[in-house]
Amino acid sequence: MSKWFGYKLTVPQKVKAHRGSCLLIPCQFTSVRLVGSSPVGIWKVGSKTGKEVSRNNKSQNLWENLNVYLVGDLKVKNCTTLLYGIQPNHAKKYYFREETITYTFYEFVEITIQDLPVIDTPAQMMEGTLVTLNCSAPAPCADENPSIRWDNLLNGTANQSETTRADGNKAMVSILTFTATFLHNKKTLTCTAQYTVGSVNKTPPLSTMRTHSGVSRWTVSHRPS
Repeated sequence: MSKWFGYKLTVPQKVKAHRGSCLLIPCQFTSVRLVGSSPVGIWKVGSKTGKEVSRNNKSQNLWENLNVYLVGDLKVKNCTTLLYGIQPNHAKKYYFREETITYTFYEFVEITIQDLPVIDTPAQMMEGTLVTLNCSAPAPCADENPSIRWDNLLNGTANQSETTRADGNKAMVSILTFTATFLHNKKTLTCTAQYTVGSVNKTPPLSTMRTHSGVSRWTVSHRPS
């Protein structure tokens, strides 16, 4: 394995993004060889020998329509990369190479696309009980966390916060709390994640708003008297 030879890439195994949003890939590496004075960071798609999709801040091939920013300092072995305009066809595995050490790392990062916010709801609720619903959406860029809104608070309250999922990916979660009544039976509830794309100071594309919605429906049971 690569680490036996003193070369290792540290990246998340998977990173999640919404269609059209930005994506931050945390990336660091170790190497026996010293990084040159003019380092070149390269991302490849599919395998260690796959096509190049970027060189430093220049995108090409599969990433040609993305805005790519290698925000890490390669001289200190930080290869963190910021992408704008992620689309479903970018959901693949990617390998990193630093040209001045002439090495492509064995470790890879896989980009996955989550098109809709996820709503966690109980299949059935009891009338008169306090109910909690969670709506979550990926938050891959700290400066562009989505704003999550519910189409109906059901006379309850909603609070939003950032969390880290079990897989290490960041997410924004909105927690809606309300008291279930018979009026909520078979009701459809929608949560929407709204992203502002292009808010970091890296000469990004113009800011745009993108929205994605998730829908949930449930049954409320009558509480016996």
